[in-house]
Amino acid sequence: MTTDNPYISQIEELDRQIVQAQALLVDPELKDLAELDIAALTEQKNALLAAASQFANTGDDNDAPLQTQTAKAIIEVRGGAGG
Repeated sequence: MTTDNPYISQIEELDRQIVQAQALLVDPELKDLAELDIAALTEQKNALLAAASQFANTGDDNDAPLQTQTAKAIIEVRGGAGG
């Protein structure tokens, strides 16, 4: 059983934001801010790419069925005082 990588949608969103910031590079007033934004977004993207790669390399350990134990319990719910 294969699982979807949860980081892919975040990486795609960062790609869209990087493209939007690159479009601002032509504006002389926004160029410096756009460069800073691109650098920060690229750093975030690289971190997510590393996490996605690590997630992909973990194998199918998460696909194993969960081992659970059951126990009988009696739970009593009472109204509390307060205001």
